[in-house]
Amino acid sequence: MSNQAFLDELAEALDYGGAITADSPLGEDIWNSMAIVSVIGLIDEHFDVTVPGEALQKCATVGALIALIEQQRKLDGEPS
Repeated sequence: MSNQAFLDELAEALDYGGAITADSPLGEDIWNSMAIVSVIGLIDEHFDVTVPGEALQKCATVGALIALIEQQRKLDGEPS
């Protein structure tokens, strides 16, 4: 899956209301319980890794979320 395809699905899951980029902010108002569950499922589906909800809530930007996914893939022994 391409990064852009993931970003498009992420925007939909978060009901972002526009284009989303690595610089897009993910403020506290984004991370409600439904968003957390949706994004965990999206990450698992596309990257085959599980990211803890607590870690998601700490992501202030989409770029931080992508870095978290890459970090988890390395911990799980997955290629980047």
